[in-house]
Amino acid sequence: MDLDLISLKLLLERSNKPNFDDDDRREQELLGELRGHLEAENPVSSFSFDEAQRKAVSGFGFLSLKPYLVVVNSGEGGSGINLDELREASGAEAFPCKALNELEILQLPPDDQEIFLEEYGIESLSRDSIISASYRTAGRISFFTAGEKEVRAWTIRDGTVAVDAAGEIHSDIARGFIRAEVVSYDDYVAFDGIKGAREKGVFRLEGKTYPMADGDVVEFRFSV
Repeated sequence: MDLDLISLKLLLERSNKPNFDDDDRREQELLGELRGHLEAENPVSSFSFDEAQRKAVSGFGFLSLKPYLVVVNSGEGGSGINLDELREASGAEAFPCKALNELEILQLPPDDQEIFLEEYGIESLSRDSIISASYRTAGRISFFTAGEKEVRAWTIRDGTVAVDAAGEIHSDIARGFIRAEVVSYDDYVAFDGIKGAREKGVFRLEGKTYPMADGDVVEFRFSV
């Protein structure tokens, strides 16, 4: 929040310049309110914006306006922080992490990791949970393309439709889009790939406007 406050003070210095119109004055009034909000150690994201105000500040790049999650390094004896209260106060997802212990475990051979997880009282490494939460917080999902030579994950915005997802791979695929052949990741694993998914009837044909789901395994058909 300190960086946001510095940026905001620089923006407010423009109020001394001549030829301000009404929109500029409204912007300066809003920035003045935000200054007080930040000086009270509140993030920009907790300010009560109306739609016009949010649009006005969206281009300023305030760090504390961006979505975030909280990772608490609980250490050996615990952090003493109530995570439920922290989640409620921040409005963000919050995770405990015994950072030093987990780092030590990650450096061990896989066969030894379970032993030390139990010794340190760690149910599972926080890495995967934090990565998943980061994707949710940023509004991102992943889909997969799987061929004989390569399996690859592609990151897209949540809500992206099939034709736009195809464009993330190559513009020609989007331009010549015919259909998307889709199976969920869970079904792909459970039925041993595309062939098994077809036999079980869980392999689907989708059109351009199909909203991609997290974990979809897709083969795009196209013609150019």
